[in-house]
Amino acid sequence: MTQQNRVFRLITEMDCEEAKKTDRIPLVPVDREDGYVHLSPKGQVLNTAGLYFAPGSALHVLEFDAVVFGSDLKWEWVPEREDDFPHLYNLDLRWHQACFLHTINWSTEGEPAWGNRRPINTAK
Repeated sequence: MTQQNRVFRLITEMDCEEAKKTDRIPLVPVDREDGYVHLSPKGQVLNTAGLYFAPGSALHVLEFDAVVFGSDLKWEWVPEREDDFPHLYNLDLRWHQACFLHTINWSTEGEPAWGNRRPINTAK
């Protein structure tokens, strides 16, 4: 299994604003259903954005140092995506645990691309 030192979480603009205020990153229904927080390796972030979010939507990516999650973070094979993905078996994901906030930019063809990257302590 591939293991990386950074893991990523896609969140909407609305969820980003809520997380900044409350320190809690909102979960999506599939997180609760599966019992873990769905995260992505860096190489899958744009693919995930394109699969699960509408082109042009205001979208952000939180970057985490994987070590902050300890043994709650498991890398598991996802057959549908043919890759290993990080799954956080702790449904209490916090804003202050992130180290960077990225934006996602969309091309005129609706393709996602990495945007700005800012340290989380200055990403207000």
